[in-house]
Amino acid sequence: MIKTIAENYNILEITTRILVAYIVGALIGWERAQHKKPIGSRTTSIVCMGAAILSCYEEVFAKSILIQNSQLMEIGSKLLYSMPDYSRITAQIVSGIGFLGAGMIIQNRGKLHGITTAAIVWVTACLGIVIGSGEWVLSAIGCFCIFLSTSIYRVPYFLAHKNHSVIYLIEYNNKIDIESEIDKFGIKIMRFQIVGWKENKIQKDENELPNIIGKIHIFVPNLDYGNIEKFLLIQI
Repeated sequence: MIKTIAENYNILEITTRILVAYIVGALIGWERAQHKKPIGSRTTSIVCMGAAILSCYEEVFAKSILIQNSQLMEIGSKLLYSMPDYSRITAQIVSGIGFLGAGMIIQNRGKLHGITTAAIVWVTACLGIVIGSGEWVLSAIGCFCIFLSTSIYRVPYFLAHKNHSVIYLIEYNNKIDIESEIDKFGIKIMRFQIVGWKENKIQKDENELPNIIGKIHIFVPNLDYGNIEKFLLIQI
């Protein structure tokens, strides 16, 4: 009796590949989210897992064709299944995921944003294909290189600026885009975190929202650090 595709599954191995792809994708998304990039664990985990699922199916489908042909030859049949180019499945993943990445690239005032994020989405899909194929060594190397490429460029920046940064706790109106306002004056925001809200003592409008209290870690290359507090009080 000719076996179906489902009978060629190694359930444990297939499940392991898909779970590993999901975890690796989630870790990549988590790293991006930690640096406030427009991508999260859900997106990258789904992309990586989806690529792994199709890669597993591609392998099982090819294996089933070979098994069925060998069984037909054993019973003396001259009608064999033609061997399809099953690599087309992964080829479509690589090209198709580019549309998802392209949607993350934004042009604003002559500057492009999101190119690295788009590249991360694409390479996450590629990593999912490799994991789904069961190439564990190549998967580990690829995963290491992804984290290395997204982290290593921060090292020289940190070494250059670690002695030229300061952390402040500030209060500002919620209608102000704090990052864009500070960026106008050459101040580099290294980290910004909202820690709470404060009710306005004098409200001109009953619908007015409370002020935001934020913890801001900044680098100021062109200003005297002694005047930073005064600068923030005036501008925010």
